[in-house]
Amino acid sequence: MPDQLIELRHDAHPRCWVLAVQWEDQTDGEPDWRVKNWFSDDRGATWSGPHLVARKRGWLLCEPSLLELPGGELVCFLRENSDLGLDAFKCMSRNGRVTWEGPVTFPLPACRRPVAGMLQSGQVLITYRFSQGGRGCLRWWTQNFCAGLTDVRSCLAPDRQQAQTRIVRLDYDWGPVSDLGYFGWVQCPDGQIHVVNYVVDDAPKAHFCGYASREETLSVG
Repeated sequence: MPDQLIELRHDAHPRCWVLAVQWEDQTDGEPDWRVKNWFSDDRGATWSGPHLVARKRGWLLCEPSLLELPGGELVCFLRENSDLGLDAFKCMSRNGRVTWEGPVTFPLPACRRPVAGMLQSGQVLITYRFSQGGRGCLRWWTQNFCAGLTDVRSCLAPDRQQAQTRIVRLDYDWGPVSDLGYFGWVQCPDGQIHVVNYVVDDAPKAHFCGYASREETLSVG
């Protein structure tokens, strides 16, 4: 399942299209999940790939979110789907798309469905569903919708301890059978950030809910 197609802007790979896809398989009877990417230098007429982004036995890595950094590097944020409440994971490509480092954990606790993008300030915003895992009903794992603010240095950090994030809760699903966290966001030219989220809350069925904010609101407690 691709997160989104992105078009690279750095001079090293101008206007190259890149997408990443999760790949679910079985090896020796055990789940073997991988994330792969493809790229096109001719606006989709032909594609090169697949190239392996992430694979580690025992981790169910999925839902990739690709982000191009100002220096031309790519970072791919990932969900881990074993219901253990693990951090986000990330991989990095320093040659623009082909070979990848990682995966390593990133300080977005209990992360599902990360959606990453650059802000006008040069900071990075990642929205995600907080899903703590553990024993109990699934409805308790889908109640908190969060945003993480971080920076380029943290995106390129080789391990979790050298990265930093600021976590902001955006919404809470009060529904008796809650279900939230499939969303997207954009920053408009005036700086305002618009987020659309899938949520149950007090409605009989799930619906979409929108929010508007500014970066300074997210950054200042």
